[in-house]
Amino acid sequence: MTRASRTTLWLLLAATTLIHAQAPVDEQRSAWRYRRAVTLPANADGTLVAVPVPPAIQSRSQPGLRDVRLVDDSGREWPFLVHEDAARRVERRWTGFLMDAQRERRGYTTWTVDFGELATLDRLVLEVPATGFTKRLSIDISSDGSAWRELGTDYWIFDRPWQAERVHDTTIELPPTETRFVRLQADDTSSPPLDLRGAVAVWTDHLPGETWSEEVALELVGSENGRARYRLPVPDGHPLRRLALDADDPAFARRVTVFEGTRNGDRPAGSGLAYRVPLPGEAPRLEDREISVSRETGGPLIVEIVNGDNPLLISPRVRMSGPSTALLTAAMAPAVTMYYGNTVTRAPAYELEQFRIALASVPSYPMASLGAEVENPSFRQPPPLGFVAPRGAVISSREWRFSRPFAVSGSEDLYAFMVPPADLGRLRKDLGDLRVVDGSDRQVPYVLEPDAAVTPIPLTIEPTTASGNARRTSALRLSLSSGAGAPVRLTALRLRVAEPFFKRSATVLLPSKDAPLGSSPIARVTLASVQRDDRSAPVWVQVPIGDVRATELLLEIADGDNAPLTVQSAQGLVPVPRVTFQAAPGGYKLLLGNDAAEPPSYELDTLRREVLAYTAVPLELPAAETAPANPGYERGVADYVRNAPPRAVLWTALAGAVVALLVLTRRILARPERRDGGA
Repeated sequence: MTRASRTTLWLLLAATTLIHAQAPVDEQRSAWRYRRAVTLPANADGTLVAVPVPPAIQSRSQPGLRDVRLVDDSGREWPFLVHEDAARRVERRWTGFLMDAQRERRGYTTWTVDFGELATLDRLVLEVPATGFTKRLSIDISSDGSAWRELGTDYWIFDRPWQAERVHDTTIELPPTETRFVRLQADDTSSPPLDLRGAVAVWTDHLPGETWSEEVALELVGSENGRARYRLPVPDGHPLRRLALDADDPAFARRVTVFEGTRNGDRPAGSGLAYRVPLPGEAPRLEDREISVSRETGGPLIVEIVNGDNPLLISPRVRMSGPSTALLTAAMAPAVTMYYGNTVTRAPAYELEQFRIALASVPSYPMASLGAEVENPSFRQPPPLGFVAPRGAVISSREWRFSRPFAVSGSEDLYAFMVPPADLGRLRKDLGDLRVVDGSDRQVPYVLEPDAAVTPIPLTIEPTTASGNARRTSALRLSLSSGAGAPVRLTALRLRVAEPFFKRSATVLLPSKDAPLGSSPIARVTLASVQRDDRSAPVWVQVPIGDVRATELLLEIADGDNAPLTVQSAQGLVPVPRVTFQAAPGGYKLLLGNDAAEPPSYELDTLRREVLAYTAVPLELPAAETAPANPGYERGVADYVRNAPPRAVLWTALAGAVVALLVLTRRILARPERRDGGA
């Protein structure tokens, strides 16, 4: 995975410590017993960062680090991927373009393949649909398509039956080679020609990984019948993967079994023969003392050594080891804290998980550092979620303009969903008109996290004219999709720029009819990228814009004497709220859009700490660009006035005033005159 491809997840990190806002975050995370400050590296622009997780933290955490969270000083969680730096084989692939195919009369077929860029490869995988063939190939390579160099003339591909099976082998092993163009020539003098449908260049790399190790002495528990049992003095849940037995004996050979304590008794977690046999002279000694350990429950460990008629080992000890573990994160916050030590929460579900294979191919990441372990002063042991949130009062869903139906399957549990960014334009700014109801219009109480995450939404790009017709300035109009009818809250822009090296001043403007030039500036920034290692790939640049509501923005870039930048795509970053609620299987509706609704007041909010301590089951709302109109909505007078054109409202008001004047005049003229001479 190149640096250019990793920049799709890029971040701007600054190395600072937590600020005074830590106390409220501690209270929100009171179900987590421990925390550590995370100092992010200052030189990690444009890449992911690895936050180390040493064995001491893993011992205090749930298996698989299910309870670990990264939280900024506002209380927002930052997604991460748990990465074990184990030894692994990674591949990089380039799909080739078949430029030319020629069959010559003298009995040869020649194909020319372009891989688009210089590629270092050690294999060619050819797509040949034919069966029943054996072909010898010669291969030439070129970096520019003009000057060719012969790589070899004796490469073979074949498809043949073998022991009742068919073996189809069209993979060619090559010495490490750097090239862009490959020319293959097949010898057709003794067999029919073949069709080549495509080719893939492959480079294989073997990453050794990084491990930790720690030596501890074994504590004797008892010995009988030639077997000695030792306690391994490490905390439950310690993440060891291998044990290397050692002792002061110059030579030994012992059968070793590691047992893990469970509720149903001890279970074998690993076994093998550990031995050390010195040889005379300078010959190396025979030695293999390592035992692989596979744990399931994280329970206490017992090491059993079979001595038979041999005495106990002298000062037995083990060296524990395992792959280094880190959290790969793209946190865009100056201060981040790692929380751990929560016994009831479940593993979070982050979208970074889909990049696991790609991220594992990277040899290393900039490494953050951890502060000392601190007990959370607000820690309170969370009770199990035995409460059942009752349904709330019945409401009339006909008073809400928009309704998004969804379903809950499975058992009764705690569920959570992110409000789709496009739906935010349907809600009031205070989100007080958001409701979740069941099929009987009974409210489902929820806990709302207003800015739980930041979600990118695509923006359309079209060129426009810079304000005031500014010279040497390029301008772009960035708009929401046509389905978003109301302004959406935006905090930043992300631009994918084809050029990898630039530095230019830019201004973001908000269109406004009241502004002198039709728009007003909301942010002035510097767009910059100094990528040098891969100048052929585009980069992502993030532009903070504060906190605005808009359906479109203008971006003006001061190009000076440079050519305009090529902005290939754009995204808007939208803070989205998370709704957490308890529900049983069934159908539900998300209601939005009621200006007259009072903000809800649920008793469930008093259990906010317990709800946040217990990770909810993520729920995906049905895909839709925006929440559809509520089919049962009953429009009121206020809606007609709000949706009517301004001119219609004006003429209606004037007509009403004329009618009122006519009625009043008629009443005055119809009043009888008094005969007594009074006024």
